[in-house]
Amino acid sequence: MNTSTRENDSIEKVNDHFSNAEDGNSSSRGVSRILKPILITILSISCLAGGIVLHKIHAVEINQKSKGHYGSYTATSSLSLLKENTSAPLDNPLKSITPMASLNSLSNASEIKPITSEPVQQESVAQEPVQTESSDIITEETTVDTPISETPPAPKFLDGFTLKDALKFKENFLAENNCKNDYQKLLNVPNKTTEVLAVLNDLSPYCLNDQKPVQNVLEAFKKNKKEAFIAYYKKNNPAWLAYLKSIPVSLIEIRRINPIKNTPKNILYKAQNELLSQNVENAVNFVTQLPLEMQQKMDDFYREAAIYNRSLLSLDQLILSFERKGE
Repeated sequence: MNTSTRENDSIEKVNDHFSNAEDGNSSSRGVSRILKPILITILSISCLAGGIVLHKIHAVEINQKSKGHYGSYTATSSLSLLKENTSAPLDNPLKSITPMASLNSLSNASEIKPITSEPVQQESVAQEPVQTESSDIITEETTVDTPISETPPAPKFLDGFTLKDALKFKENFLAENNCKNDYQKLLNVPNKTTEVLAVLNDLSPYCLNDQKPVQNVLEAFKKNKKEAFIAYYKKNNPAWLAYLKSIPVSLIEIRRINPIKNTPKNILYKAQNELLSQNVENAVNFVTQLPLEMQQKMDDFYREAAIYNRSLLSLDQLILSFERKGE
């Protein structure tokens, strides 16, 4: 009984072992069944991608050969790179590329020269008529579109004031007429010259204040003449006699019409006669011949005479400026 039970136990263990082994095999078979289709699809996709890559490389080679611009160099160099990458390590990849590149460049040099020379000649020939046509068009447009503009006339010298106006201005000044209108007309001139500015500056006391030029000089002369006589008497006579002589001079205006001698009194009379004849410059020349003590009393006369002479000179320069301009 014991031996039979032992044999039965051993048989059951063996059966259990085989049953466990069969279960393991069945599970491994299930996993292999799942992995096989996945591997097949991966391989098929990789083969398809490789075929597409080879097809594109082949198409690039065909296009480059048809164009004739170094197609053999790119194709051969790419194939040689693929071969060297699979066969040998990349110690210096440029060594394997340069021989093929030099051979391909030498082989294609004869094909490139006639191709590059012909288009350059055609372009140079084709550009010449284009330039002539464009120049013709530009000249036509300028002649048609741009009208010939007339040159504007040159502005007149002292626009609004003529030589006749300047002569009239001087005439009114010498005649001691009112020169306000002449002054205002000259003031309205747009293009004022230096001569115009000098007249406006020098004649403003007479034209704007309605003063008579020679009359102003004469009044200043009469005032200073009395003071000059008194100074002359005081120097050459005692005080009481000088006082007596100065009384009629200060009260009465004395003037000699035809003085002959060149005494200080006669010199003053001559200067006064020149002022009455409107010769201010001559009057000044006579006054400068007086003794120093008498000249020192003629300051007002000198000032008014200088203003008058300067005004007359500025009018003469204005008239001459018209002559210089040819008007």
